[in-house]
Amino acid sequence: MTDLDTDTTAAELHALLGRAVADLDVPATRLHDASVRRGRAVRRRRRTGVVLGGLAAGAAVAALAVPLLAAGTSTGGQVAHEGRALPPPDVDEPAPGWWDMPGLEMDHRLGFLLPDRLSISMTMSAVDDGWLQVDVTDDDGDAGGVNVVLYPPADDGGAFVTDLTTCPGNLSAPDSCTEVRNAAGDVVGRESRTATSGVVVVEATHLTPDGGVVYAAASNSSDAKWGRDSSTDTDHPPMTLAELRAVVEARSWQQDWGS
Repeated sequence: MTDLDTDTTAAELHALLGRAVADLDVPATRLHDASVRRGRAVRRRRRTGVVLGGLAAGAAVAALAVPLLAAGTSTGGQVAHEGRALPPPDVDEPAPGWWDMPGLEMDHRLGFLLPDRLSISMTMSAVDDGWLQVDVTDDDGDAGGVNVVLYPPADDGGAFVTDLTTCPGNLSAPDSCTEVRNAAGDVVGRESRTATSGVVVVEATHLTPDGGVVYAAASNSSDAKWGRDSSTDTDHPPMTLAELRAVVEARSWQQDWGS
């Protein structure tokens, strides 16, 4: 076969493949939106894991094996051609959902959901959308900390929801764990308690109708990171499991925040 024959064959093959895929309907928008949601969920899961400090695995330890394609996020890798960066993808950021509620708005709404005996004394982090950590006080002074995370629906066949709503799910050796079921008997959340070296963390999760998850945790430590070496303010967390349940089930998390 001559070089001309090889070039001709390659050209014909290229044209044939082009015609074969020309009419394929690739759901690029849906795939992009799902990837962005997954990226948001992974980042929030990791941040919650930092707060828990390995005390209870209610967040970060089971990272999802998905590409982080959120807008503005750099992979930090090297491009194929030295000195020539690849252009950013020409896609739009998906419309924000209730899980993208700004941290300051979350702080405001949490204030109305706390028991009357508690007040927010310091907002340790309200920068990231869908993520909040605060310190609280009661009549006796410092009472510990509270963490709330809003997770978007995950397009992973239910694995993420199973991790966060079943027992033990992604928890690591909790002292107690109870699944919460609806009237039909379906699991729609869980409540757990984990204590290590005097640091106690109670957690509650709630599966929303659209497949998102509201997560809340409280600890008797007001440190930025809850772990075996954390200091404690009291002997017990500032909220009971029943009070945390009321927080995660509150419809105010899923109401419009002016997006």
